[in-house]
Amino acid sequence: MFRTRRFGTDCSEKALRFEQMDRNICSMAEANHNSDEKPFDYREALIEELHSRQARNSRYSLRSFGRDLEVSVTALSDVLSGKRAFSKRNAEKIAHKLGWSPLKKLQFFESLKGKTFDFAQVSESLLIQDDQFQFLTDWFYLAILNLANVEEHSASPEWLAHRLGLPQKQVEEALDRLQRLGHLEIRSEKLVRKTPPFRTDCTNPSLFRNKYHRQTLRLAEHALDFVAREDRNISSVTLAINPGNLEAAKDLISKFERKLVSILEKGPKKDVYTLAVQLFPTNLNREQKND
Repeated sequence: MFRTRRFGTDCSEKALRFEQMDRNICSMAEANHNSDEKPFDYREALIEELHSRQARNSRYSLRSFGRDLEVSVTALSDVLSGKRAFSKRNAEKIAHKLGWSPLKKLQFFESLKGKTFDFAQVSESLLIQDDQFQFLTDWFYLAILNLANVEEHSASPEWLAHRLGLPQKQVEEALDRLQRLGHLEIRSEKLVRKTPPFRTDCTNPSLFRNKYHRQTLRLAEHALDFVAREDRNISSVTLAINPGNLEAAKDLISKFERKLVSILEKGPKKDVYTLAVQLFPTNLNREQKND
C-alpha cells in the first residue's frame, strides 16, 4: 500500500484521492505480478521501484517518490493510474534518476510513444553500452570473475548459481555478457579471467557506482543474518568528528583497503569475499547533493 502524508484538514480531499489511486495501483501491480515474458511496462517498473523503497522505509510515500524523481506528485499519480503519460522532459529526468540501463531507457521512451519494442532493431553499439552498464552495476559480475581465481571452481551455470544464490538463467546471461565484453573465457569447464582487477574512482560520482554500492549494502545485510559470525566481520563506530579531517580519513581508508587486500590474497584462494567500508553522517536530513 502506498503511503501519503496529511498536511492539515484542507488537504483531506486530495489525500483521499491519492489513497484511492494507491489502491488502484496496488491492484494493477498484483494483477501483473505472475506474468512472464511480457513487454516492458514503465508504469509497473515505477510501481515496483516505489514498493522497493517503501520496503526499506515504511515512511516513504508517493510524495517522497515524486520529490526524488523531481516530478510533481500530481503528475506522477496521474501517470501511474494511467490517466496520462510523462512529458519527454520528465521521462528523461526519471530515466536518469532511476539509473536505468541504455536498453531499458530505450524501451521506456518507445513505450511512451505507444510503440512496440523490437529488440532485433537495436544497434550493436547500444547493446555494447548496455552490456557495460550491467557489468558496472551488478555485484555478481565481479563475483564470477573472482571465482575464476578460486582453486576448486566450475564454469557450470548450475554450480555458479548455487554458489552465488542466483537463478541459473541470470548466471547464464552474466556469463554470456562477460564473454562478449572480453572479460572472461571458458576453457575445459573452468573460468579464465582475461582482464586484471580494477577499481572505480570513488571521487567521481556515478550512477553505476551508486547502484553497485546499494547492492553491496544489501549483501552485507544478508550476511548479517545468514553468514556465521566466524566467517564475517561487520562492525561500526559512531563518533563526533571534525569535518576538516575527512579527506585524511578517506585517504587512510584507501591505504587500509589496499593493505588488507594484499594480506587476504596471499596463499591458495578458496572463496570470494566483499570488503566494504562506509563513512557517512548521521544527519540524514541534510541537503541532498545529486550524484
